[in-house]
Amino acid sequence: MYVNIQSIVHRDIKPANILVVNGNLKLADFGLARTFNEAKDLMHTNVGTPYYQAPEIWSVGKYDEKADLWSLGILLF
Repeated sequence: MYVNIQSIVHRDIKPANILVVNGNLKLADFGLARTFNEAKDLMHTNVGTPYYQAPEIWSVGKYDEKADLWSLGILLF
């Protein structure tokens, strides 16, 4: 089965899940990841490491793949 990489939300991006392999960065631990069936899907579960969660997850709101971008931004900061 082929899964479009843009339809996956990792939901637990943190330093422990970023690996350096032969000088390349790899994202690991897709145990909490979820795929979208449709572009309009939104998630509402509160999973992941709290220090790197997006504000909409903290407020128990609905979220999408942009929450992963927030987590990545926190890591880069």
